[in-house]
Amino acid sequence: LIANAQDGFGNYEYQLLDGADVPITGIWQTSNSFTGLDVGIYKINVRSTNTAGDVCSTVTGEYEITQPDALDGTAVATQHVTCFGGNTGIISAQGIDGNGGYEYNLTMNPANPIYPANKFVTNGVFENLAAGTYYVTIKDITGCSLPAIEVIITEPDALQISLTNVVEQTCLNSPSPIINVDVQGGTQPYYISINNVELATPYNTTTISLGATEGIEEGETYVISVRDSGGGCPSQALPAITTDEAINLQLTVDFEYTCPEGNIIKAIVADQYK
Repeated sequence: LIANAQDGFGNYEYQLLDGADVPITGIWQTSNSFTGLDVGIYKINVRSTNTAGDVCSTVTGEYEITQPDALDGTAVATQHVTCFGGNTGIISAQGIDGNGGYEYNLTMNPANPIYPANKFVTNGVFENLAAGTYYVTIKDITGCSLPAIEVIITEPDALQISLTNVVEQTCLNSPSPIINVDVQGGTQPYYISINNVELATPYNTTTISLGATEGIEEGETYVISVRDSGGGCPSQALPAITTDEAINLQLTVDFEYTCPEGNIIKAIVADQYK
């Protein structure tokens, strides 16, 4: 709080009063500035003395020192990484109350030179972030700051597909073969493609069986791949799988009539089953 005196005898001295004109310290000072004041109502008593000891004095009007609401703020992950190893994370920070004019700093644990501790920006949205632990510091225009807010950006596990087993079709009239696969990581639901043709129905399970409904037949070769719902994540594929041909005996019957007794009936199958 500063008082500016003029006229009188010069030789000004100043005394700080509370709102009821009671001296706060009782001390007169030659400096017209009072610092380190708490919130409250103040006046300044000013006196001017000549060489004969005559004193003129006056009291200023009331001046109220206020303080803003305490600085507060938020920082949250508004988007996590959608694909394993990607950098699509987003953190949004917002200062609240304080003195306005907010600035934001982002650091990472472990430390990363991309996010230096002394770099503050006015935009509280940080994009293109990889998975990891981040710390956001918010300060206002006067330099008041909050303790760093921890924000964790996550990512899905790597998408993987593996062959569990193939249940082969034994005979021509047996059920069609079934290819069982296991899918891990990524983001469900999963989308399966067979020979580059994606099935219409997604899967919300890690254990997937592909059979007659999905067009699996005996004696054919299939390349099975999977993509997840992360959006733009690379698909994963199995090596080509060839189902066994079903057994076809190609049975024929040969009847030989020779005489009333000793006739011969022959059952003949394909050469590979003899």
